[in-house]
Amino acid sequence: MKTFSRASVFCAVSLAFWTLPCMVRAADDTPSTDCDTLAASVQDSDRKAAAVTPEKIDLKKAFDACSAATTQHPDSPRLHFQLGLVYDLSKRFEEAAAEYSKAAEAGYPAAQDALGLLYALGQGVAKDDAKAAAWYREAAQQGDAYAQYNLGNAYAAGRGVEKDPAQALDWYRKALAWYRAQAQQGNPDAQNALGLMYGAGSALVPQDDAQAVAWYRKAAEADNADAQNNLGAMYAEGRGVGKDSAAAVAWYRKAAIQGNAYGQYNLARMYANGAGITKDDAQAAGWYRKAAEQGLLAAQMSLGTIYENGRGVPQDNAQAAVWFGKAAEQGNPIAKERLLALQGDKGQPQETKAQ
Repeated sequence: MKTFSRASVFCAVSLAFWTLPCMVRAADDTPSTDCDTLAASVQDSDRKAAAVTPEKIDLKKAFDACSAATTQHPDSPRLHFQLGLVYDLSKRFEEAAAEYSKAAEAGYPAAQDALGLLYALGQGVAKDDAKAAAWYREAAQQGDAYAQYNLGNAYAAGRGVEKDPAQALDWYRKALAWYRAQAQQGNPDAQNALGLMYGAGSALVPQDDAQAVAWYRKAAEADNADAQNNLGAMYAEGRGVGKDSAAAVAWYRKAAIQGNAYGQYNLARMYANGAGITKDDAQAAGWYRKAAEQGLLAAQMSLGTIYENGRGVPQDNAQAAVWFGKAAEQGNPIAKERLLALQGDKGQPQETKAQ
């Protein structure tokens, strides 16, 4: 497990013609603050407080605390990373990138990985796979398992680096060792990640749905919302466990109540289809909305469709256009077609806000 107490030097890394400047990582002796208590990340092994899962972060309180903390301790990369995380979860991606950059340039691994992900997704910064891979590498070389896994993905797909299965396997192997150790020690985030690995299968981890279910269950019972959603999906599909729609609904609901967008979307689908629960279009619409408001593209499409068809909500083409428009802004071509079809010969629908 890496700590912030030892100084390390890591300099120019060149990936796909993009080079990071030489950076020196110094110890962060900043005392624990309310920002740590409210926004310590599960993906930050240098945190100074118990981790708070994203769904449980009180964004307003965390923003106030982290803004105050970074003002009081402007040289603390840990606090800048946590403020960046609050911005990120609030979908204020440009501000997130700015805060992550401050911490990443000071050598903070969790921030380097997070900044890499923003470059990979083009959120708050111009999409740039080479920069994403370069930041992943900076964090991966310091032992950050999340970055090691992300860098493995980059090499496997040839995103930002030349495709190299051997390099991908090497970084996956490094990440896997950490995930296994953490999962066995009871880390719910690592348990969920290990479940994903068994569910997908790879050269390092044999595909094994029963093992995936076992690890998801451990994490889900520890209240990990991602694992609750994933366990629900295994029950819904009958993978590694007997198919049980009612059990799927129960696990989806646990995730949804915690604010997990995928859990909300999946619970909406169960209501819409009457699977494991009494069919209820109004409930489906409500849960689709919660997920759509978090930016989940599939939920935005579903919400647009139910407004267009008047299922569980009053028929409203203007609202349908709003939600198809949000999905279109994420680059979905079907959403663009649906939006154009709604406009038809009547021109642009009257401007309206999402309801």
